[in-house]
Amino acid sequence: MAGFGVHFAFLSIFILALENVGMKHRTKVGNLALALALPVGGGIIPWIVLWCDHWKFFNQVITLTFTIPMLLSSFILESATWLLAKGKIDKGMKVLKQVAKINKKSISDDVWSNINNCYTNISVEQPSKKNYRFYRWLHCAESSRRIGVIIIIMSYQFILSMTQEGLRQIAFLLRVNHFIIFSISELIEVPAGVVPLLLLDRVGRKPLSIWLVFICSFFCLCGIPAPEVAYEIIALCGMFFIAAANKVAKQWIVELLPTVIRGEGMALASVMEVVGSVLSPIVIITEIWYRTLPVVILALMSLIGGIIIFYLPETMDEGLSASLEESDPRWSRNQQML
Repeated sequence: MAGFGVHFAFLSIFILALENVGMKHRTKVGNLALALALPVGGGIIPWIVLWCDHWKFFNQVITLTFTIPMLLSSFILESATWLLAKGKIDKGMKVLKQVAKINKKSISDDVWSNINNCYTNISVEQPSKKNYRFYRWLHCAESSRRIGVIIIIMSYQFILSMTQEGLRQIAFLLRVNHFIIFSISELIEVPAGVVPLLLLDRVGRKPLSIWLVFICSFFCLCGIPAPEVAYEIIALCGMFFIAAANKVAKQWIVELLPTVIRGEGMALASVMEVVGSVLSPIVIITEIWYRTLPVVILALMSLIGGIIIFYLPETMDEGLSASLEESDPRWSRNQQML
């Protein structure tokens, strides 16, 4: 259920939403779902469990909720960006004309003809093995810079997930009802989601991400000398900042990856997110050697995450690239640290 619900259905709709909106509204559209829908849905799950009072009934109730996105997805248009990037010119043009009609925009036939000819020429000029529709992850191995960017993206997503889940499990050490603490740990992502909405298009993806993970690391280190209750509360504070960084990363990764491999790239990042979540209990177990050792490890993980993304490019005020060739200049240029 989790795999199909979050790591399949949500990611598909999330990518589709960002590809179907303009640069001006990309942050609002992407982060409204991350700031409201996901944490609020997660926050009410414990109370649905209490209401159902049986795991089979709970499973049936949760399964029924999948009918809502299934119905809504039938009203969402396919991504014209993806269709055109894959060489499906006729279908892409049809979607663009539907979008223009919905938005009540009048486009001349000459403009439509120019768009069609432009993408037709691009598709024809590509060698068969490099045609957009035949792109695979193997093409990322054609340059060291491509490999480096992909490895950094996957590693960063792994670190964010492990840190966030590790801090969540530390918060569960509070002597509070687990249903309540679970809801708090989920609902804390609502204000965390407001941070990207307010700052992402003002500060930039990279500077905001770096500061968020460094502040999370700072709170983790503050937990070392803290007494028992303050230790868990500090973990919740650190979780706020790492959750905000995670939401920034979702949009940043979509913008970094070109259309031809964006779906596969987000899927692989999602896999690394699950791996980080699964391995996070191993970090918590280290408290048998020293009580605050878990936060020391998580602080170091956050610092490493903040350092490695220095080498990723900024994508603020830039369009989504369609091909790896379009992404290469962005990935290869000299990047400012902040």
